[in-house]
Amino acid sequence: WKIGAISIPLFKLFRQDALTSRVGDAGAQVVITDAEGVDMLAALDGVTALVPEKTTLPDGRFDTAETGPEEPAVLIYTSGTTGSPKGAL
Repeated sequence: WKIGAISIPLFKLFRQDALTSRVGDAGAQVVITDAEGVDMLAALDGVTALVPEKTTLPDGRFDTAETGPEEPAVLIYTSGTTGSPKGAL
């Protein structure tokens, strides 16, 4: 949240179509994952998979976004049992 991004919990148990749908609907550009998750994300255009253990980050502090208590922080998708999954912000 310090960078002003919205967190979207995703699970590797999702089938490819469910993952594609949620990432596309959310407009996600970066997904933090592990090495196994990179393969699942490879088919998604415009999405960068970031594996913390394999990523070199610059030393020092980063600029934080100015956010308040009313700013969205997490986007959670419903299960979609009665239709397409919907995002709850």
